[in-house]
Amino acid sequence: MLFVGLLVAVLLTGRFPFELPARSVLASLVAAHVLFAVGHWLLSGGALRPGVRLRWSMASVGAGLGDGASRTGLPIRWTATMATMIVLNLAVALRGVSDRWTHGLGPMVRDERVAAMVVSGWLVFVGFAALRTLAQPSLGFYGATRRMEETSTRRLALGTTLAVAALGFVAGLLPGGLPS
Repeated sequence: MLFVGLLVAVLLTGRFPFELPARSVLASLVAAHVLFAVGHWLLSGGALRPGVRLRWSMASVGAGLGDGASRTGLPIRWTATMATMIVLNLAVALRGVSDRWTHGLGPMVRDERVAAMVVSGWLVFVGFAALRTLAQPSLGFYGATRRMEETSTRRLALGTTLAVAALGFVAGLLPGGLPS
């Protein structure tokens, strides 16, 4: 959660906490993570497939909070994973729209913006994989009209923020806007 919080802070403030390393260093870091995952897979005899540890980490967000269930009856791990994805989606959307059109957030160097947005997108993708592994909660019909069920509300929240994040992501990746 600390990493996600730092990533959201970077996207909203426009300030990286350190100098962005050279592309060769970033490529080495990505290669090291991939090789580390492959090494775990090979050492475990295929029991730990690549990506399963990151997916578990995303599914365990909020696991230490409370007794495991929120006041509404939703599991905290499920709720915290969804909330993490929604917050990341909104941070990407705000950064992309701000740098392209509104300029409401402080300016951000393009390479740093692209790196932060790509990492955020990757975490959202892993979050969707994590949600598939968690048991889906069902509270039945929701609200006074009893027409909108909780599953529809969840899908609407994730789908809407994902669509807005995609717009912000594309706007943030396009060249132009404020000078870097």
